[in-house]
Amino acid sequence: MKSRTCTIAAACTMLVAACGGNDNRQADAGPDLPLPAPAPAPTPAPTAPVLLGSETVYRISAGDAYEFSTLQQGQPTSDGYTAFSETSADENGVRPPLVDYLLTKAGWVLGEGAGEIRLDDNGATMTVRNSADGRVDWSRYREVDVSGKPVKNYLSDYFTYRPKDLALLDNAIFPTGSKLAYTSDSKPKNDQYDVANPASAYQLSSTILPASIADLLERATTADPVCVGLQQHLALTFTGFAAKGAGTVTAYEADEKTSIPCAITGPARASGSWQLRSVNGANILVLNIPGLDDSDLEPASGGYNIIGADALTTFNEIGGKVVQGYFLPAVTTLPPDSEMRAGYLLNPTAWNYVKARLPIK
Repeated sequence: MKSRTCTIAAACTMLVAACGGNDNRQADAGPDLPLPAPAPAPTPAPTAPVLLGSETVYRISAGDAYEFSTLQQGQPTSDGYTAFSETSADENGVRPPLVDYLLTKAGWVLGEGAGEIRLDDNGATMTVRNSADGRVDWSRYREVDVSGKPVKNYLSDYFTYRPKDLALLDNAIFPTGSKLAYTSDSKPKNDQYDVANPASAYQLSSTILPASIADLLERATTADPVCVGLQQHLALTFTGFAAKGAGTVTAYEADEKTSIPCAITGPARASGSWQLRSVNGANILVLNIPGLDDSDLEPASGGYNIIGADALTTFNEIGGKVVQGYFLPAVTTLPPDSEMRAGYLLNPTAWNYVKARLPIK
């Protein structure tokens, strides 16, 4: 009896021979047919918006009546963030985008930020990353369905400094489908450096414009101090040279008549230390002066206030000039939930209802 394997093999051999499978000559069966076109790749399912289930959300902050930002959520990134664009406006209309100096991997670059957002800790925290310079901020986050709820019960903080205008929302009830999210003050999740806006060249009391940090350290003496403070005036002097990388700084009481020039008129009010750092190729002079607050060390020519008790004043080299700024160290723990409500995010249903009752274009 022949084996079953041999019988199948023989049958296969005859079938292949009949079809010309072992013949190197081309069969006389007409021209080859074209291969079918490949099937199109499947379209990926749209990613659900991160915030409030809506591609567009609106941001308002406590005390900033009639100011708001529109956040348009976009495509997801490979590491879990979602890109978004932000447009700011007030009662007079849309404001131009903020162009600022950003400390990128290539040093200080003038440009706009690029936002990316992510919810962490099972939706309890919101993390925002600026992909242009890598800084990351985080805050507490909590969503609430406010359908059928009185608007004033939730947004009274929006009118902290304009309490009379809160009457515009008397008897206003959020319509069905309204959602909002509470957010706390954002904190830096990584070390961050920023500069005053506008980034004005810094000058000594003599109006000399130092060309570098080394020049500033050498010139800033009691005879020609560095003037700081827009409202509360102080004069700074330094000991030590840039080559050492560290030294001391002293803040003296100064003449209250002008911010610049300033003259030392009283005793030393506080003293501390300075350190010269190199970050992404940029020279940054970081001051640590315990006992002074934001208003004491605000740039004399205006610009950003220093943000937060942990902020440190800096001087930076940009375009052959010395520009004041600040350093924010990373915060590893957020404040408790009870300290929230610094701002709100609203979905279109909620915001359009509120906006229609306010004098906003």
